[in-house]
Formats: sequence, structure tokens, C-alpha cells
Amino acid sequence: MAQPVQKTGRSRVEGRPSSGQVGTITAQQKARVVQKACEKPTGGYTNWSQERIASEVGISQSAVHLILKHADLKPHKTEYWCGKSPDPEFESKMLTIIGLYMDPPANAIVLSVDEKTQIQALDRTQPILPLRAGTPKRMTATYKRNGTVALMAALAVHTGMITATPVKANNATTFLTFLKKLDRTFRNNHLHIITDNLAVHKSRR
Repeated sequence: MAQPVQKTGRSRVEGRPSSGQVGTITAQQKARVVQKACEKPTGGYTNWSQERIASEVGISQSAVHLILKHADLKPHKTEYWCGKSPDPEFESKMLTIIGLYMDPPANAIVLSVDEKTQIQALDRTQPILPLRAGTPKRMTATYKRNGTVALMAALAVHTGMITATPVKANNATTFLTFLKKLDRTFRNNHLHIITDNLAVHKSRR
């Protein structure tokens, strides 16, 4: 809570400094806190913490917390965002995809297709011990590596049905094989397949 004091031009921030007394924070210190929160941190850090900002500015961490809260700034958080597409036809393509999700054509199946790569194929070094009265199922903490595999999966958007297959490599050949499997699985329906722009999805094969 900030209380302006007209005589000194300062405000008092109840930040519980280490002395246990109420700290007096100047407008310049507030500005420095906001500046630090908005600039790229130094020393190899990816984000500012309240503790580091407090150390840089020379005030308590709790005071930094109140200043950032009042400014609605969260320098410790990062969110992803999608920039504007350079494709001049992006909006029409987007509306087509949304239309498939919201109102698919009759006798059509809309499939959202993606891959999970670099999955560790592991085996336990000892047999799993079964559940017994008074003893839960147990397994060893040690394991043997068997390389990596990929998983291709298709979600039928309107039914929740998942069709998946493991593959040793994620490439145009395995993707085409997976598409043929989907064609066999949904042989009596017209398929609309939605994927990302991964290169293997755009092969001429």
C-alpha cells in the first residue's frame, strides 16, 4: 500500500524490510524497479527475480513485490505467443480450419495429426514384482536403454478416437505409411487431415 507524502514527494511502501520497519521508497527507485523488470537481465539469467531486482535497486524484496504488483508486471513469467503470419491468405485458411472443427461436412472425418519424437524406449533391468496384500507393485529404479522411437497419432476431433502407431524414424516415408493406415481405418469416410508445417508433411510423395 502506498501513501503519498506531499512534503517530501516520497511514498511509503510497507514492504517489511529486514529491520522490521516500514521502508521509504522514492519515485526514482520505483522507476528503476519497473525499468529492471522490463529490460533483459544480465549475468546469464533469462528472467529477473524479485530478489535480484531488490539487490540491484537496493530495497527490500517485499517492496519490489508491491511495486511490481501495482504496475501489473510479472518478470518471472514467460508466455508463448504467435506473431502475425506473413501469408496474405492466412485469414481465409484459418477460417477454413475453424470451419472444419466447428461444422464438418457430412460423412467427413476431421483428424488432427502430429508426432511425438525422441521417446526413450526403456526396459527395466529386473522383472516387475506384482501387487500383493500389503505390498504395492514394485519395479527397479534401474533401466536399460533401447534407443528412441517416435509416435505418430491422429485424433478424430469430433469423436475423440485416437489412431496411433510407433515408428523408428519420423520422415516422409513413415508419414505416408501412417496416412495409408488412416485411409484404411476410415475407408468409408472423406478425410480432412490437419497437421503443422513440418517438412515431412509436405513431401511430394
